[in-house]
Amino acid sequence: MRETPAAAPLPPVAAAPRDGLGQFLGGAAQGQSGRVVLADGGMAQMQVVRSYAAASGRECREVLVGAGRSSLYCRSEQGWTTTRPLLLGSGAARP
Repeated sequence: MRETPAAAPLPPVAAAPRDGLGQFLGGAAQGQSGRVVLADGGMAQMQVVRSYAAASGRECREVLVGAGRSSLYCRSEQGWTTTRPLLLGSGAARP
């Protein structure tokens, strides 16, 4: 009978980095703003313009990022993901 070598212990699993964007989007109310640490380590000023439930049932937030670029995020099983708006010109007031 052959002896199999003992398996090397696996390294501990590193904790996932904090999801600053997900935390902000999940807890921010309409009109609320704050500085968010992004996944790449950068910072961005964000303001929730509106929040709503999409026809799909997903929770969505339209946010102004930085100096006024509007982005739409919806919650999925993977967390908050960027989503393409269905209507052009909807949401945030443009100067």
